[in-house]
Amino acid sequence: MSNVKIHIEHESDLQAGLRFEEFPDELRDALRNEISALTREAFGRYRSRVPVRTGKLLGQVREAVHSDPDKVRGAVYIDGKGSGGASDFAKAGALEYGSTGKKFKVSGGPLSLDHVFEEHLAAPMVTIRKAYRRASSIMEHAFARGTIEAMAPEIKSRLEAVVSRAVADAND
Repeated sequence: MSNVKIHIEHESDLQAGLRFEEFPDELRDALRNEISALTREAFGRYRSRVPVRTGKLLGQVREAVHSDPDKVRGAVYIDGKGSGGASDFAKAGALEYGSTGKKFKVSGGPLSLDHVFEEHLAAPMVTIRKAYRRASSIMEHAFARGTIEAMAPEIKSRLEAVVSRAVADAND
């Protein structure tokens, strides 16, 4: 066990992992259990910080634990599958980091109205909207970065405790 090299990683996209030259099975099992628990906790914290308007983004938050021969990794991420395209990743990024404030074009064209203020119309009315430019004003939410930053000291101490227990057990 003395030739084991340990590398602890913390990445901003909610990943935490340990790498070894030789990965002892007992240690892998203990780390997989602890990383699974940490991933579940990060998943809960992440979901609680995701901004909710329609619930679509919240429904795309996923968690996964991967165990390879040389590493165990937990991840919490935005899935984006079944959502109509990669634009959901851009939306999640805009919510995480905020918008640039740059102006963009809003196209004009026919617009169907079925109400005016609070009054519903008997039949839809078609009107023409002129094209215009507007700036987005999405504020930064930091739901992903905030979660991993808040958990980083706990992740490090819990993973180090698992490794310390495994080293102590191996030395007995």
